[in-house]
Amino acid sequence: MKLHTGLLSYKHFTWICQQVFPAAEKMVYWKGINTAENKYLAQPKRGPARSLSLENELLVMLMKLKLNLTDDFLAFLFTVSSSLTSSIVSTRIPLLSLELKSVIYWP
Repeated sequence: MKLHTGLLSYKHFTWICQQVFPAAEKMVYWKGINTAENKYLAQPKRGPARSLSLENELLVMLMKLKLNLTDDFLAFLFTVSSSLTSSIVSTRIPLLSLELKSVIYWP
């Protein structure tokens, strides 16, 4: 877990999942400037079902941040399109920042 995400254990990963899932389930993917104001609406996600589980979306984002893998390689690993991996990363980073603000320490 530490090698791929930087988290010390799977327990830490599941804790982060529990913290962000309530907001993540309602969130729509970033699709350009027009989605900026509607990104955190408190309504169920519209459109087709997610290709990846929320756990895997979080894993994609953490692997991107830790290992700086390309969107194409992450897409290959998770058998999704590279545009989806890009949308996941650009959507989940602001969400994590917002939801985990209280536990992020900047010296």
